[in-house]
Amino acid sequence: MTLLDYLETLRSLHPGLVLPGLFLASLVEYLIPPFPGDTVTLAAAVIYAQAPFLLLLAFLVCTVGSVLGAMLVLLAGIGMGRHVHPKHAGALETLLAGFKRFGAPLLLANRFFPGIRPVFFLAAGLAGISKGRTLLFAALGATAWNALLFFIGVKLGGNLPELAAATAQLSAWGRLLLVCLAAALLTALLVWTIRRRR
Repeated sequence: MTLLDYLETLRSLHPGLVLPGLFLASLVEYLIPPFPGDTVTLAAAVIYAQAPFLLLLAFLVCTVGSVLGAMLVLLAGIGMGRHVHPKHAGALETLLAGFKRFGAPLLLANRFFPGIRPVFFLAAGLAGISKGRTLLFAALGATAWNALLFFIGVKLGGNLPELAAATAQLSAWGRLLLVCLAAALLTALLVWTIRRRR
């Protein structure tokens, strides 16, 4: 099935079927990170570009699904934190100390890190960052990211070649961010190891 066929199929379905699907897709991408939630969100913007009310509903559904998915991962992190073996508690606390300091910007920017978004909320739960604060950042990040995707989708509308190019650029951007984050984490781990040995 081509991208055009996929979009046409979605467009032909009743919104009562599509909107719950968008909600589930937005939620599941936090539970199963390889799931292409952003592609589904972008497709929603394209198919409802000419229907403002449905466009707004789709935006709200995608955003609420994202926040709920983040909340489920946060709760899992809190649960894991309660069952950490005492002999690992010190090492875990050391690893999470940096996250406690820089957690706010990471949680705000979580949507810009496709594939590893859940890690930030798992770490927030383990680090004991307040649920209210974490969910506020999740909501702000999801709103900003989905607004960007919907803006792109509406602007591109029926121009499928440009849509395909935009989707490829988003994937490339995500991979670049992932490489940068991995490099930063490895550097931090190396510095921490050297300091500890001294």
